[in-house]
Amino acid sequence: MPDNLEKRGDFYYWSARVNGRRFRRSLKTGNRRAAIGLAAKHRAAAEAGRFDALDEVRVDRSCCTLDELTTDYRRVAAMRGIKERTAANYCSALGKIIRTVHGQGYTLVGTSAKLLTGDLVQRYAELRVAGTGSDELRRRATRSAISTLTQARAVTSPWARQAMRVSLPDLTGWLGAQPLRPAPVVYRLPPEDLVNRTLDAARELAGSDRDLYLVFLLCYHLALRSGEAVAAEWSWFRTAQAPVVLDLIPRPHWCPKGRPRSLPVHETVWGELAALRVPGASHILPGDTSRSREDLVGRRFAGWMRAQGWSAATYPKAAHELRKLQGARWYSEIGAEVAQTWLGHISIETTCRHYATLTRSPPPLALG
Repeated sequence: MPDNLEKRGDFYYWSARVNGRRFRRSLKTGNRRAAIGLAAKHRAAAEAGRFDALDEVRVDRSCCTLDELTTDYRRVAAMRGIKERTAANYCSALGKIIRTVHGQGYTLVGTSAKLLTGDLVQRYAELRVAGTGSDELRRRATRSAISTLTQARAVTSPWARQAMRVSLPDLTGWLGAQPLRPAPVVYRLPPEDLVNRTLDAARELAGSDRDLYLVFLLCYHLALRSGEAVAAEWSWFRTAQAPVVLDLIPRPHWCPKGRPRSLPVHETVWGELAALRVPGASHILPGDTSRSREDLVGRRFAGWMRAQGWSAATYPKAAHELRKLQGARWYSEIGAEVAQTWLGHISIETTCRHYATLTRSPPPLALG
């Protein structure tokens, strides 16, 4: 075992002298192989001088620590009605930024909130986007980094700072730094031959693979997101009226992304769905667990889409491309406001930015 690793209790500890300074850190793991890897990262951070700022903010108690900040945020978020999982994701995003900049072995425990500066934002942006390769990969990395920063900054949003009883530093740099600018996204309909080929192949699914055909009905004709298709149940349909209505509203164990909505179902589409219903089944898609239904949408159906020509490089979210086709059709034929409502977008700007197209009319209903 390397002489700078020592196991005490459940965890390994790393200690070393680097450039004349003695460092000692808990590695927060009892796995020997993982501890060796973390020790190497700690040494690299020490040699690069990245521990200096961290040691400074560890001992500075003029402000709350980051673990105190996230704990208090989750408390006030619950009082405000924010879902526990959402608040946890925001806190995790903050931790992700800290670990990206200062090393994977670093935690929020005992670290002063004075670490939240514009320099931290700038460094995180550089590390996330640098060396990503093609323009498309860089665009995705930029959007991902912006999303993570937005979530992490929510922990120190104005209402949260007012509600929390913690001492915070000057957060002007942390909240105001904008090192990333996402490229504008303009929706373009896929090639017409690709769309027609896909719809022709979809008609054959009704007789060859009923499970995949169910996914097609939900993601194309009802424009459901993948997660909504996985969670959707037969009880969500209101059938004692015409047309049948699908209610995508908060449930005890599920909540839709974006705006809750009620979506009218075309009578022909409902006939196709009803014909495929398995007696006694609660969920629309087959599968006893959400994992099996996710596999149906994310692996099997995505594989079918790839086989039709929807490459992963150009169309990374296969099933979502069908939602875009239907959304563009609603936008063109019914208008932006209705498309926004039926797609469940919180802002009509999202609908106009991602679904507006004037190049040609999207394809009509295509059923088996």
